[in-house]
Amino acid sequence: MRTIRPVLACLVVLFALASCKSKETAPTPDKNKIAFEVSEAEYVRIINARATETRTFEIKDIKRENNILKIWVKGGCDKNNYTVVWDGLMRKSYPLTIFLVVKFDRSIGMECMAELDHVLEIDLKEKLGEFYENNEFYIQLSNGSKVFDKVIDPKGIVSNK
Repeated sequence: MRTIRPVLACLVVLFALASCKSKETAPTPDKNKIAFEVSEAEYVRIINARATETRTFEIKDIKRENNILKIWVKGGCDKNNYTVVWDGLMRKSYPLTIFLVVKFDRSIGMECMAELDHVLEIDLKEKLGEFYENNEFYIQLSNGSKVFDKVIDPKGIVSNK
């Protein structure tokens, strides 16, 4: 019995040490990934505030390439300042439509007055799930800094709303 207690104590200590992670092995955020948020409240807040936003950016173009939605924007120094927000709803009308809004947060990173071009890439299959094929729905993409919307259909045809 006496030899079992030290062995159990050693096992507990080894288990505790094995389950700890050092800060050096913790994953770092991927600087190439664009922040994606699912929040109906945040989506509505951004849409309602965009008419009064003073710091604007431009959505130059959007394109679908298989499961990837590419959004060309102009504004700011770093594409990590952008977040794409989905309201979390799939409107099951015809055509099936999802609503996304792009917001720009100048408080992330260094302050910069440059107006650089960036390409934001969103993996639709990863972000929206696999319930629907991404080529079955329309996407309404809104600019979070001013009233301007684009719609892209399943064939990739883009129109202004």
